[in-house]
Amino acid sequence: RTSLRLNRYREAIAAFQQARELTEYDAWPFFYLGRTHMRMGDLAAASEALEAGSKFHDDNKCRNPRPRDAIRGLLAQTY
Repeated sequence: RTSLRLNRYREAIAAFQQARELTEYDAWPFFYLGRTHMRMGDLAAASEALEAGSKFHDDNKCRNPRPRDAIRGLLAQTY
């Protein structure tokens, strides 16, 4: 998240994509990946990442509803 705060978007995207690939139950990397794409103005990529995060959350039966709610809230902004 440090890269995102420092506006190092390409670095942030690489980190969040790697985190997304490594996680089994955490949907937050999808949220932050979508958020980074939104900051870059790429709404299509943001929407894709957030939809994947919502599906990931539901498919893996994640217990924490906060990432799902955050993902869906941000996804609504992409539309």
